Amino acid sequence: MSFSASLNLTPGNVSASASVGPPKMMGWIPLDHTVMHDWLEDKLKEVRSVDVKERRFARSEILNDFAYDIRKSKELRLYFGAMFEQIPDNRCKITDYEEMLDIFDLLLKTAPKYEGSDDVPIGVPFYVTLHQALSQPTGFSAFANDRVNYHLKRIFDKWAELLNSPLSTDVLHSGPNGWFGERAMAKYAGSFEELFVCDKTKPAWGFKSWDHFFTREFLPHVRTIPDDVAADASAIVAACESQLYFQGGDLKATDRFWLKGQIYSLADMLRTADGEARFVERFLGGTVVQGFLSPMDYHRWHAPVDGTVVAAYNVPGTYYAAFPPTSEGTSLLDNQGFLTAFATRALVFIEADNPTIGMVCLIAVGMAEVSTCEVTVQAKDTVRKGDQLGMFHFGGSSHCLLFGPQVKLDFACNVDDKITLRSQIATAKPKN
Repeated sequence: MSFSASLNLTPGNVSASASVGPPKMMGWIPLDHTVMHDWLEDKLKEVRSVDVKERRFARSEILNDFAYDIRKSKELRLYFGAMFEQIPDNRCKITDYEEMLDIFDLLLKTAPKYEGSDDVPIGVPFYVTLHQALSQPTGFSAFANDRVNYHLKRIFDKWAELLNSPLSTDVLHSGPNGWFGERAMAKYAGSFEELFVCDKTKPAWGFKSWDHFFTREFLPHVRTIPDDVAADASAIVAACESQLYFQGGDLKATDRFWLKGQIYSLADMLRTADGEARFVERFLGGTVVQGFLSPMDYHRWHAPVDGTVVAAYNVPGTYYAAFPPTSEGTSLLDNQGFLTAFATRALVFIEADNPTIGMVCLIAVGMAEVSTCEVTVQAKDTVRKGDQLGMFHFGGSSHCLLFGPQVKLDFACNVDDKITLRSQIATAKPKN
């Protein structure tokens, strides 16, 4: 499927206003953007300390392939030239796409350290590298381009090889920049070893790789469903540990993405890799609930209802396209609704045992370099509330739940709430 060609930028019905609050960035990127600028400045000093010819000669082949494609394409040269020129000159900034790729080369050689501000680590280093460029007018055009997303996928697949290897455990330690250090451990609501499966007596606490750490499992007694909620067929539980971002209704088949506010366009959200939009009619006029995960969160997804899996599939998409460009560093967070339609994602459809609930769809959205969504169920599987459906690899991301128009949801949570896995988020009632 063509990423840029799939963009629905034609007039359609506008979603009715819904309950949405200002996006809370805390937990995903540092609230103080000077932290990101300082991080970027350090990376620029590191690459600029090496002779240009030397660093380009030693650069990964896949990055040189990307550079070659930009050089030979008039369109890509325009995009990548303009976006860096549009960044204000009153700050440290990347000068061109070659420096961008030089920093990428550094990042490909290591797992992220626990570095940044006290409120949140820089767990998405490629995003932070690009955060200035993404908010520029040409940023959207560049990162919606098919060829650019082809190269980004190759880069992240290469990085995944490292993050799945024992070499990536060198950042899993208790030092100042380690993920078991004092600053990191203070972010958990409780003792790490009392929450997650681990063994502190072993190197890297028993984790075999960075990704093994990021896909860590809760201990069996953690985040259990109360017996009364498990037995209540009308109770809907949280599919992810996340920051609640949006809840609202009146879902449309298509919508206009250039409008400000959160737009949810079912025909785009539910499209398969082959371009077919599935089950759109089941959700017309229905409700969406969306939340995003931080780098410190648990990264697996679980069933919100009892039922049977009808379909489950992955959809390729963009990694950094966010429309329209917004304030620097927040473009992806300001466009959560957009990402459900165009970012790399996985979809799981469940026909609930309770006919009032009907069909539910979980959309797991791969934001930025958090682009690998693994589905662990398949069609015809029976699931109970809280059963695992899949997981994100290499970090936190976003997700949403879709419900049909026949059900009224009485929410037990509000926008901006932090919701815990398997906690009850709503009660389903038939609409009158």
